[in-house]
Amino acid sequence: MFANQVEIHPFLQQQQLRTRAEEAGVELVAYSPLARGAVLSDQTLGAVAEKHRASEAQVALAWLREHGITAIPKATSETHIRDNWESLSLSLDERDIERIDAVDRQSRQVHPDFAPEAWG
Repeated sequence: MFANQVEIHPFLQQQQLRTRAEEAGVELVAYSPLARGAVLSDQTLGAVAEKHRASEAQVALAWLREHGITAIPKATSETHIRDNWESLSLSLDERDIERIDAVDRQSRQVHPDFAPEAWG
């Protein structure tokens, strides 16, 4: 297996799954990387976004990239497409990453019948 597409975002960080995937050499691809928009109203992501003059969405996408995860965000408008694209130029520092790592709630936003609640 080359890649596994799973729900990963700041509120469902899937640390155990990420570790297993890394050990097996499997790339992770994050669907719903913006937690169905929930990242847009999170205070921690908002503070990091303000620091970098970026959007919360850009911060969430940059955080995934910093963890070696490819994101496939949904874009419903040209504005969202641009926002997603601009996340590629955002670099988070270690403190930013630690702050976002601390918001893990193991909160799944997508509930397919086959998915476990979370992999730690």
